[in-house]
Amino acid sequence: MTVTQQQSIRRTCAPPVRRSEESHQRYATRMLRVAAAIERLADLDIDVRGIDLDRPRPVITITNCAAVRHLGYAVPYVFGHDRRGRMRRYQVLLEGCRVEWDVVGH
Repeated sequence: MTVTQQQSIRRTCAPPVRRSEESHQRYATRMLRVAAAIERLADLDIDVRGIDLDRPRPVITITNCAAVRHLGYAVPYVFGHDRRGRMRRYQVLLEGCRVEWDVVGH
């Protein structure tokens, strides 16, 4: 086997390091955005119920309370019914994250 063939084999068998680094960087950026959003939610005494980092814009699910009015204009984007009655899911953009909550009975 020649030196050129050995180099070619090494290049084709090398792990895709760059793709992994890009993925880590994307998650690090999302986590920083989520941390900033959670800090702002904590300042408003709003409870966080869940976080989804596996989207280009992280989704933070919160509980509905009077303080959600301080988040700004919220857009209703899901309408439906469940065992509790009529339901609407609202969303607002906060620190690069989508913050959403359910309002039941309105």
